[in-house]
Amino acid sequence: MIVKDMRSAYERALARANRAGIRVPGRGIVRSTGEQLYAVNSATEANRWHLVVVRGGALVCDCAAVQRSRYCTHRGLVHAKLRQEAKSAREVADIAEVARRIHVAVACDETPLYRDNRPFSIFKS
Repeated sequence: MIVKDMRSAYERALARANRAGIRVPGRGIVRSTGEQLYAVNSATEANRWHLVVVRGGALVCDCAAVQRSRYCTHRGLVHAKLRQEAKSAREVADIAEVARRIHVAVACDETPLYRDNRPFSIFKS
């Protein structure tokens, strides 16, 4: 039940963020703790940035919505960004695994692959 509520809260927060045009233009690392830090613009105040920190696997924001125990748009956007980065990392890892398998298969073959820039024809002569 709680997971379903959190998922719907995340989806609602993400929808609100997209409607308001909120983005995540900045990121960094807190030097003293090593935690990831994301800067997210505010929907209600111009030239205001909210900070979202990844702390112990949880997202912590400094906005007023969090003080009212709501799942804020800022955390929703950072959560979406982290999910996209994880998906990209998995795709890169999959590509690296395929390349490694091809390399192993080629290494086991007696005739190695090599580059040859000479012209050739696919038609028999």
